Amino acid sequence: MKINAMKKSSLLDAIGLILLILSVPSLTHAQDRSLLDELYGQALREKAESGDPRAQTALGDEYRMGVGAAKTPDLAKAAYWYGRAAEKGFAKAQNYLGEMYKLGEGVPQDFSKAAFWYHRAANQGDAIAQLSLGTLYADGRGVPKDLVEAYKWIALAEPNLPEIFFLLSGGVSPLREVEKLMTPSEILLGKRLVEKWNPQPEWEPEKHEGSAAGGSVDMKPVSKATLDVLQRDFRMAEALAIIEASPTRSASRDHLRSHQRLRFLATQEQNPMVLDGYTVIDPKSSIIGYSFFYYGTKGPLVIADAAVNPVHADVIQSASSLVNAALDTVSNPDGSRMYFLGLYDLDRSRVIKIMIRRGQTPMGPDYAIRYVVSQR
Repeated sequence: MKINAMKKSSLLDAIGLILLILSVPSLTHAQDRSLLDELYGQALREKAESGDPRAQTALGDEYRMGVGAAKTPDLAKAAYWYGRAAEKGFAKAQNYLGEMYKLGEGVPQDFSKAAFWYHRAANQGDAIAQLSLGTLYADGRGVPKDLVEAYKWIALAEPNLPEIFFLLSGGVSPLREVEKLMTPSEILLGKRLVEKWNPQPEWEPEKHEGSAAGGSVDMKPVSKATLDVLQRDFRMAEALAIIEASPTRSASRDHLRSHQRLRFLATQEQNPMVLDGYTVIDPKSSIIGYSFFYYGTKGPLVIADAAVNPVHADVIQSASSLVNAALDTVSNPDGSRMYFLGLYDLDRSRVIKIMIRRGQTPMGPDYAIRYVVSQR
């Protein structure tokens, strides 16, 4: 999907479509009812009710998607828990609550309230909220149309957007699209606003994993303990070998064609991405399938998802331990959550962001290890 024909549809709608597909579920899904998931849900609710805005936000995610502790979707309860966390100044919850007001999910649709909550999150430096707020200003929804203000927020957001946003958008820059609608003097004013902007944090977390001194969470290397678990229980060496053999999709398919453990399953085209799915022949393997995302039919491998075997009790427990050791977490549009485990240096030119995805099927939770390949 590319952000084209900006003049035919609003900037908000065009970018919104990309944001909704930032995370694509794997072709393979685990289907196992886990006691660990029920225990997790109980602990999450207790922490949310005690006033922890991170737990309140996570519980809001589960009510919104009908997974985990929520069992079935309840958008009103999702908005309630987001609201409790948002009032405490938690930027992620403010962004999510703004999205619910924008979409009319669990609350009456209200672009003014969406802009209010986006603004509070954006002021704290939340890139997705900044982008969403910028699109509201560009389209004049909930706020007066103001291209200078739109430029400011989109310019602040763009350097911090996930790389896959630009892969899915075909490399199109939202900022460049806004500039096409502006005069040179308006652009200059927008740049001055960007230069003057400073974040205004509302919520300062207590010292916990991922917030301690030492730089941004997204820049932290994966720990040795986590690497040991990935190598021992999740066949990380196999995944890395496939990534190293995949400078192009054709080279990757040649390598996988001779792979003794894998069998080709299916292909899906999600322009500009192409997804190839493979199943693992050994039913006792800790990894039961792979989903490989390439940038175009001839491009490099950019994402590899390794689906975890749901009937392997020890591996499920190990996956739960990785979730608990995560440095950061974010909710996905499909209802799953991504847990950031750290960065891994593949070679001099490439680095891998390693995450674990925790989702939900009708039969229970599922896990997948995700490797996102980036150029330095």
